[in-house]
Formats: sequence, C-alpha cells, structure tokens
Amino acid sequence: MGSEGTVQFNEILCIGLEFSGICLGAQLKGKLHVTDIHFYDRNIHVAGTWHATRYPGAACDITAMFYSFSFETNPDWSTLFPDESDIFDYINNVVDKYDLGRRMTLQTECESASWDSERQIWTVHLKSKDPRCGGLWWTDVSHGQVERRSPRRKDVVLIGNGCSGTQIVPHIVPKGKTFMQFIHMPHWLIPATNPQIPLFI
Repeated sequence: MGSEGTVQFNEILCIGLEFSGICLGAQLKGKLHVTDIHFYDRNIHVAGTWHATRYPGAACDITAMFYSFSFETNPDWSTLFPDESDIFDYINNVVDKYDLGRRMTLQTECESASWDSERQIWTVHLKSKDPRCGGLWWTDVSHGQVERRSPRRKDVVLIGNGCSGTQIVPHIVPKGKTFMQFIHMPHWLIPATNPQIPLFI
C-alpha cells in the first residue's frame, strides 16, 4: 500500500534490486515462466551497492569470471577485476534482457510487512520517497548539508582499511593536500594487477 492509499496485488513481491533481487526475477521468468512479480527499491537506479557506492577505484575484489550469474555469463568484462561501471552495465544488461524494468518501482521504501494468516498473504506498506544524494565519497555535513566534493588540494582523512579503504587510497593520495588514514590493524598487501581481458577470450 503506497502513501496515497493505493492497493496493488502481486503473486510475488521483491524488496531490493541488487544481484539477488535481479537473479530472482530472471530465474522466475526464465525457468518457471512466472511474470506476476513486482520489485521495489529505495534508490533511483537498480544495482544496489554498485549504484549507491561510487568512489575512485571502486571495483570487484574477485575475478570477473566468478562475478556473474551462472545462467548469464558475461564475455564483455574489460578487466580481470571489473570496476564499478563494468558491473553496473552488466546488471542493467541482465535487467534489459529479461525485461524486468517494467516490473520495477524505484525511489520507494518498505515501511512494514505483515503476514495475514487468515487470507494467507503478506500485506506490505510502501512509501514513495524523494531521491537521496547517492554515490558520495567526499562529504561535508558541517551545516546539515551533504555535498559531493573532490579531494583535490584538501586535507583528507580516511577511516578504515577494508576493501573500499584499500581501493580508494591510491586514487586520492596524489590529489589531496595531506592524507591520514585511521585503521584498527594493518593489512598485508602486494601490488595489485588488473590486466585487460583479450577480446578473443
């Protein structure tokens, strides 16, 4: 039920449009020929993390051949460890191939979901929302405003050294005025290699 009180019934409803949600839609259509499904996502685009999390150096940390659906392999990966734009394009290509886009409502949040044991159905309350500022990797919230900025010639502080922290450092250190990173414990690292995949493979 939306904010305007409208009611819509679907046999299957999916909240979230990252890999798992898109896989569900593609497999239901391709294997079981089920089309009475509707998807909702809070973001303005599909792809979940790969839409919302954009920062310099964002990429997959496993090889491309393992980062795709088994039923929809991708011969067009450009590098061994695909970056955010490569993955975003792959996800959208799957959405287009299985015609999932027309069954999607974006910029919509799930407020509640309750099981009706008498009617044997779920009642899900949804709320349309304004697009939020996504893809931030440099923020200023000092006056309650969130702005997208470049680290060029600025004092940069980074908290954490997980996958994202490790990927972003080489891209922002040369641009910032100073750089400081706070970590819990150091990692063992070796120089990264990310060769291009030849066209004949």
